[in-house]
Amino acid sequence: MASTIKIKNGTSGAPSSLAQGELAININNGSLFFGTENSSLISSSFTFSHVTASGIIKAEHLFSTDDIEATDDITAGGKVQASLSDGFHLGGTQAIYVDGGVFHFGAAGANTHIDGADIELDATGDIDFDAAGNDIKFSKSGTTRLTVNTLRGDITASGGITSSGDISTGGHITASGNISSSGIISANTTFKTQNGNVISSFGTATIIANTNGSTQIQATELQLNTTSGDIKFMDSSTNQLQFDLDGTSGEIIIQLKVDSDDLVFKQYDGTEVLRIGDDATISATKNKFTVTGDTDGTHQGDVVYFGGTTSMTTGAIYHYKSDGTWELADADAASTSDGLLAVALGAASDTNGMLLRGMVTLDHDPGAVGDVLYLSTTAGDATATAPSGNNDIVRIIGYCLHASNGQIWFNPDNTFVKVTT
Repeated sequence: MASTIKIKNGTSGAPSSLAQGELAININNGSLFFGTENSSLISSSFTFSHVTASGIIKAEHLFSTDDIEATDDITAGGKVQASLSDGFHLGGTQAIYVDGGVFHFGAAGANTHIDGADIELDATGDIDFDAAGNDIKFSKSGTTRLTVNTLRGDITASGGITSSGDISTGGHITASGNISSSGIISANTTFKTQNGNVISSFGTATIIANTNGSTQIQATELQLNTTSGDIKFMDSSTNQLQFDLDGTSGEIIIQLKVDSDDLVFKQYDGTEVLRIGDDATISATKNKFTVTGDTDGTHQGDVVYFGGTTSMTTGAIYHYKSDGTWELADADAASTSDGLLAVALGAASDTNGMLLRGMVTLDHDPGAVGDVLYLSTTAGDATATAPSGNNDIVRIIGYCLHASNGQIWFNPDNTFVKVTT
């Protein structure tokens, strides 16, 4: 048999008093009240083992010691709280929880997606992405743009990598575009481009290590600065050639470091032009000499530094004496004109040198262009006229190249003729 239960009702606020157990309802907003042990105390808090509704449940405070399940919206004007360790579940899967004071989003055994127009992570401390050795991927419309491998520490990007500060990794940084930073870019291994080349840039200089094993250094100016003073050229960790910049005062030493090797200079087409042998011999395919200038002692050719002679006349011809010093050559006698002849290149033989053969400018004009030149009976001179006096020595010493500037080809003949009248 149907029956109607009608409870006390009103249209504004809570009733002023209710008997213990008496119910009242605000018919404007649906608020439900009941009387407590004290009739002047009205309560609107109800406790239920289970509440099931096909529509919306609204409450100023809704509290449950067990699960809250809804097939529709749960709307709250205040806090929605859950057990820290168990957290909030979505579709039966743990979604948000706290473990050890750390906030977790997503379940350990399930994929987690965050979708939004803009996603902003703002922390006063570190933001830690832990993929347990797997990849952390940043994608656009399903296409991966940036991958961080948490096992190796590699960073791979399909575009450029730009930073206003430092970029540092213990693994690889790989990008199909540019890698740029206003700070330092550092890695324990390499920077690789899409084609496999390794590129490092420092100001206006660029170092490119190509996949074929070659290395390019591109710079407006390249400086090699070593605190030890040595620059070494290695082949498979073996020092082949060394520049010693400060080993001996006043000298820069270029030294082969492998015994029996020759130092060879070649032209662009591979033609050898100069070889310095392991036996200290020097061989060249050709020696290029040009006519010297008009300054006395200007020269090109073979020069020696010995004899210990000073106060010499630059551009004069000298004879090497039996006592190991130099004297002015003179065709008046064999004793001052036989043997070794040379042109003084300055005041001191050991400092300025003595030209044995080559182009040189004398301190006098010996003849006309093309003349055969002889040692003169005027000490230290050459002449285009062969000496003819009794006991004079006729010895060819070269050829005249200029009529008024003293320029000659100096190449003394090893033989001579003594004039007898």
